Amino acid sequence: MRIKLFNFAIQVAGMKLILSYLCVLCFVFLPHVALQAQTEFTATISPASIYQNEYATLRIEIKNAKEIQKLDPPVLNHFMVVSGPNQETGMLTVNGKITQYVALSYIIQPKDVNGKINLGQARATIEGKVYTSKPLLIEVKKGQGNTARQKPAIDPFALQNPFDEQESQPEKNEDIQLKKGENIQDKIARNMFVKLETNKHTCYVGEPLVASYNLYSRLKSETKLVKNPSFNGFSVIDLQQPNATDYAQRNINGREFNVYTIRKVQLYPLQAGTFQLEGASLDNQVQFLKPGADPSLQGDFFNSMIVNPDDYITQQVTLSSNTETITVKPLPADKPATFSGAVGQFEIQSTLAKNTFATNEPGKLQVYLSGSGNMPFITAPAIDWPKDIDGFDAKLIDQLNQLDVPVSGRKLFEYPFTVNKAGTYTIPEISFSYFDPSAAAYKTIKSKAISFTVTPGLATPESIPFTTKQDKLSPLNKLFENRPLVITIIAALLMAGLIVWLRKDKRQEQENNIAEQKKEDGQTDFELVPDQQQNPLQETETCLHDTDCSRFYALLNNELKSFLANQYHLYSGIFSATAVATAMDKEGIANDTIIQMHDLINEIERNLYTPGNNPDDRIDLYSRSHDLIQLVCEKNNKFNL
Repeated sequence: MRIKLFNFAIQVAGMKLILSYLCVLCFVFLPHVALQAQTEFTATISPASIYQNEYATLRIEIKNAKEIQKLDPPVLNHFMVVSGPNQETGMLTVNGKITQYVALSYIIQPKDVNGKINLGQARATIEGKVYTSKPLLIEVKKGQGNTARQKPAIDPFALQNPFDEQESQPEKNEDIQLKKGENIQDKIARNMFVKLETNKHTCYVGEPLVASYNLYSRLKSETKLVKNPSFNGFSVIDLQQPNATDYAQRNINGREFNVYTIRKVQLYPLQAGTFQLEGASLDNQVQFLKPGADPSLQGDFFNSMIVNPDDYITQQVTLSSNTETITVKPLPADKPATFSGAVGQFEIQSTLAKNTFATNEPGKLQVYLSGSGNMPFITAPAIDWPKDIDGFDAKLIDQLNQLDVPVSGRKLFEYPFTVNKAGTYTIPEISFSYFDPSAAAYKTIKSKAISFTVTPGLATPESIPFTTKQDKLSPLNKLFENRPLVITIIAALLMAGLIVWLRKDKRQEQENNIAEQKKEDGQTDFELVPDQQQNPLQETETCLHDTDCSRFYALLNNELKSFLANQYHLYSGIFSATAVATAMDKEGIANDTIIQMHDLINEIERNLYTPGNNPDDRIDLYSRSHDLIQLVCEKNNKFNL
């Protein structure tokens, strides 16, 4: 016991010493550490003035929040919620600064009110702190405005009536009238179906195709999406705003249908092969007027006004779309040396920020790549730097329109560089190769060579905040060149060492306790069970077996991301499916496993915003997550679940 107390005293003294050093380091170098982006909470309503028959959009936005515990919109007692809450998420990168956001929007219409109305404030609890917005005011004017310019989109992710404005179509009124002897299922099958439509069935790797999931209907129904398709083997770009649909009318065999686009995406194949696009499923509550019901109520029936419930029948039906098989052709084998995966049509230009500068100034090469194709996936072209020029990694600035098919726009790659000797230099032409699907051939484009002059500098060259490809400084010079960073790293290493030390000491104490216990029980050998043996999805598994658990998708999302972040040392602020895929690729994980994990993360995130109620879907998501974690662990020789 005395020995244990003595060791404990030494440990406490050591801890105090280390913590003292850490406190000093944090105090001295705290100004050099960039502050985390602050959480922002805003609520807006637009337009601020509407007529009684017009619509307004209420939008609540939260930026840079790690965890949102509660969100309360303002009071909407004087308004009808036409659509919402519609949720969207995103990430913006401006000059290297990353901003994440979550937004909720409602489309609202005034009830029988007018004048200036105070909606009050929106409130949210974010990471334990309560945020409130500014009071929201809107003016409702008497009279009739222009509703055509503000007609709200149909939201397939909440219960809807797709025919709110179809009361003037007598043919459709006949369809919703159930006649004596008619079979309801047959009537629905003739007048309502979901169809997956693609603009092509064959394409090259990197060549996009468009897939649309459309609801065709001549009936009155309330519709909810219960199975959102996943797209294994493809990178996905949505062509619609979240929770919004496009509406059109289409004539099929002489019968006019209302057509609602439930989801529309452009898909970029990641590898060659044959792939099957999954179908989507919708739950529908279809309403029919009973035989003998007064036809004069049909207009009210379509307008969802109060009618005698004895006059209609509601039928629950689940509709599923077809699937489509896509053949993805490999790119030809005769790839140019400068080809790095670009597919489409492109142009290239290059220029210098300045054509004359001193040795103590950094130069900047600007390369513009414009056109259309798989633009989001194009990387910086390689530069053949002349002798005596040190080039640095490129900074990307892009201006892309992702609603175009293929994606169009331009990318600007800025390459900083330094020159140590005065003289005249020439950056040779830059070659960029791409595959043109329309010509089924590779093409190579080149920028013009650029000459520039470097004059002798008068002082030490300016430091450049980029990592050089060839660092010629000695380790000692590096140390004095960036002392705040070095000492910050030392502080982090000391903290990590302290954590490891404490964990090791705790583990040793556990082993000693187990050994003593086993000696008392007459046992001589033992084996500790590592912490990693625990299921990373433990809380999700518990929730899975709870029939009343509403947090399943949130738990699965948090636990899977926590596992991947720890596994691949990913910072939560920039965590994304793409970042995970990149990290897994560096670890040598199989490509098909990477694609499955990428699609799984996106599918879980979609279910956060549009959760389904099918228990089989939850079991499937949990099983796929469990299996992929198993594959990752086996690859890294970590543990079995």
